[in-house]
Amino acid sequence: MGRPRASPIGPRRGARVVRPPRRIGVSRCRGASAGWAHRSNGGRLVDEGDAGGTTMRDVEGARGHGLVVQPGEAPSYWQPMPANGHADPVLYPANTRFAGLSTGFQTIAPGGRIRSHSHGDQVELEICFLGRGRVVVDGVSHPLEPGTACFLGPGVQHEILNEGAE
Repeated sequence: MGRPRASPIGPRRGARVVRPPRRIGVSRCRGASAGWAHRSNGGRLVDEGDAGGTTMRDVEGARGHGLVVQPGEAPSYWQPMPANGHADPVLYPANTRFAGLSTGFQTIAPGGRIRSHSHGDQVELEICFLGRGRVVVDGVSHPLEPGTACFLGPGVQHEILNEGAE
């Protein structure tokens, strides 16, 4: 019968995603620039001839398109040590018809980490919803606990460490 597919209908109010216990959980949202066929300029819509921004064509491709992805319907990619967890993209250009945004989940096992890295042409938003650890942003360590939110602009070095028991 195969894997269930995402429903192309409007989102339900109050819908939430529950992740497995014993892992730090971070929701990641990325907006890209040149590498994803749009340019970031703070969300301003521009016409095709402008040098920056999400283009009208990007928005028009998603006009009238709604999508709800239920737990277990999206792909999940195993990440070996040091993360020892999963990257689970949920909403991305191929299923949203919008090249300006991607979002998903990152799970990191106790003692695991996402190595320090940056994204040249992407903005990354991270929101912790499970577990405890640290997020290191441009060499400065910050506590990471449920409710912590991070904005990481292009070129910002960042690393996530799960130092807790979940």
